[in-house]
Amino acid sequence: MEVFLQQCVNAISLGGIYALLALGLAVVFSIVRLINFAHGEVMTIAGYAIWLALLSSVPVVAAIMLGITVAMLASVAMERIAFRAMRGASVTSLLITSFAVSEIVKVLFQNGISARPVPIVLPAWMSGSINMGFLTISVMSVISIFVVVVSLVALS
Repeated sequence: MEVFLQQCVNAISLGGIYALLALGLAVVFSIVRLINFAHGEVMTIAGYAIWLALLSSVPVVAAIMLGITVAMLASVAMERIAFRAMRGASVTSLLITSFAVSEIVKVLFQNGISARPVPIVLPAWMSGSINMGFLTISVMSVISIFVVVVSLVALS
């Protein structure tokens, strides 16, 4: 039973992250009526921006803000370069363009950086855990659940 409850806590944390990613995709779809296949690549760009900022000794909160800013700029660049020229095109053309942008960014990362994931070293205050009886909840899980709840409430 203890293992089951521990896995439930882990699933809520990871499920919340997936919910945020899906929420971003839903927001984009509701605004532009396009399934953006490059949505995951935008998240990858944000992740690498955060990673590079942390390697440069930027504080965590500033690195996260930088990652969000870089993701926004990448999204604007994708819109200006690929999607703006496709305004008024068929849905099929837009989907193909979206898929092409996704593949181009993916190949740029694979060839330019690496296809291997890179670890992000977290500060000590984020890498601890909270023991509640037989349950152990990482500080990162608590933070991610909090961010998910705040984001979902704010967008409701």
